[in-house]
Amino acid sequence: MKRALGIAAGLHLHTRRLRILAAALVLLVAIGVGVGVALWKPHKGPSGHSQRSEQAEPRPRFFLSELPTTGQDRVTAVTAISQRLFVLGTSAGKVHLVSLNDAAAPQFLTSVPGGVEDLHVSRDSSTVAAVSDTGFIRAVKIRGGAPKDFKIDPYEAAGNLSRSGRTFVYGQFDIHLVNVATGLSIAYPDKPPPDGGRTAYEDWAVTDNGRLLAASLEGVETWRTGNPRYTAKPATCQCAANGVRLSDDGQLAIFGTADGHAVTVDVETRTVLHDKTVSALPNDHIFEVAVLGSGRYYAAGTSFSRAVIWEAEKQQTVWDHTFSRQDIRDVSAVPGSDSLLVVTTPHEEESEIRAWIVSPARSKRAPG
Repeated sequence: MKRALGIAAGLHLHTRRLRILAAALVLLVAIGVGVGVALWKPHKGPSGHSQRSEQAEPRPRFFLSELPTTGQDRVTAVTAISQRLFVLGTSAGKVHLVSLNDAAAPQFLTSVPGGVEDLHVSRDSSTVAAVSDTGFIRAVKIRGGAPKDFKIDPYEAAGNLSRSGRTFVYGQFDIHLVNVATGLSIAYPDKPPPDGGRTAYEDWAVTDNGRLLAASLEGVETWRTGNPRYTAKPATCQCAANGVRLSDDGQLAIFGTADGHAVTVDVETRTVLHDKTVSALPNDHIFEVAVLGSGRYYAAGTSFSRAVIWEAEKQQTVWDHTFSRQDIRDVSAVPGSDSLLVVTTPHEEESEIRAWIVSPARSKRAPG
């Protein structure tokens, strides 16, 4: 370096040596510029696209908040209409609408004789069905209208509304489809039980293309509403299932297992799509599962009071929470969103249930 500085200062050196040094300096400058450009330019992959543009989007942040209760009677059931509107049922048979925009002023919707055992909302968010502990069911339009009442076997009362709210499918062992407007019911023929018998159905769906589905731990049975005697091979997970839930459109079934997994099955093709390890802890069972929104995210609740949300395709966990001194009673999708409704019960028996909403953060709006 001292020698180079001497040359630059015009020390007594041969002209040829000066030319050699000048050429070397030009080469060094060219190399330096090339390195700088290489460091500044984003590296391009085989397709010619910048790796920077191909990086995965940052994981969305999910936030947990508790829903308010009515403050009067003990809350016995809750379901979501949207991210901002919920339905609560009480031990006194009352049904309230609760808006997060004015949570302190719940709106009375309807009532049923006895306590509210369960609540259902149609996929188009037009109708609420309140199920009492006596088997009495009242379906009401959220925007008003005369209620439609019918009564079913209370031991078979678990079920679900169709997308439009015009039909109600129910039955833990014997499947029935009820016309909500008339109360008339159609009984569907039993499917041959698998070896070892069948557990009760845990979820039901009436699809837009005329299929009726009922899911148990042994698999998903399918009927055609226009041909009740149609039989098809059930869609199973081939796993030690502890819980099962259908997607809103009936295309997917997700099973929670006894060894901490969540297994997703395509009902039509009867193939396993995903197998997610939700918990690696011994004896942590997955009883509650859900498919959220458009099917991008799945969720599960474990017997160790954990609720987990993961991105379906990449199987990456995006939210994980353990509830203190609470048991997870249910996890369900909030219609029209990627939000999750979690219902918990304190460890003490006969305590009021608590409801929690898990919502993704709103993305920032682009300038202009």
